Amino acid sequence: MIRAMIGAQKALSIGTVLLIPASLYMVFVYAPNEATMGVVQRIFYYHVATAWNGYLFIGLVALMSLIYLIRREDTWNRAARSAAELGVLFITLTLIAGSLWARPVWNVWWTWDPRLVTTLILWFFYVAYLLIQAGAGESQRQKRFAAVFGIVGVIDIPLVHYSVVLWRSIHPNVVRPGNPGMPPEMLITMIVSVIAFTVLGLYLWSRRLEVESLSQRVEALKAKVLPL
Repeated sequence: MIRAMIGAQKALSIGTVLLIPASLYMVFVYAPNEATMGVVQRIFYYHVATAWNGYLFIGLVALMSLIYLIRREDTWNRAARSAAELGVLFITLTLIAGSLWARPVWNVWWTWDPRLVTTLILWFFYVAYLLIQAGAGESQRQKRFAAVFGIVGVIDIPLVHYSVVLWRSIHPNVVRPGNPGMPPEMLITMIVSVIAFTVLGLYLWSRRLEVESLSQRVEALKAKVLPL
């Protein structure tokens, strides 16, 4: 899988170059203004796109960590760590975009809404995961602990997603099964933005995996040369 991601790097780079400008055009030109919130609602398209990618890369942390625990190959641990870096990045962007959207709509930068709180918990959890990984060094025991930690944290994603249903929330639940709750132009723009950011995220991950692969080669060469 990791080799496939690195091999798909060119296709992902082309997709990124094509889809990101298309997304920008659709967000700022094609999509109509929302009747109540006006121009500020356009943050929504990137808020959703970054949130989805946060889910995706945290899910990949759990998957790569599970494979690492089964196979005990450090390549999978590196892949999990790289995915966590991107997961934390996208969740950070989600929180920032949400705050920028909340200020003119709710008149506050932050409120202790269930979805915001569960998202913040997810962010803290995977920042902690990265700190554990940073301190692991060559300790296989600590890497296994980080892997278990990375798998457990994914439980928060359903809580984030369904928090607006499970608890009293002022956060809008725009996309509902069978009822998108928005005009077709807005829905299409949202889908294109999500796809564009997903391709961008996978491209960044492929580059990060390439760096990790090169790092492994350097370590292998050092192991051969240093005994001499």
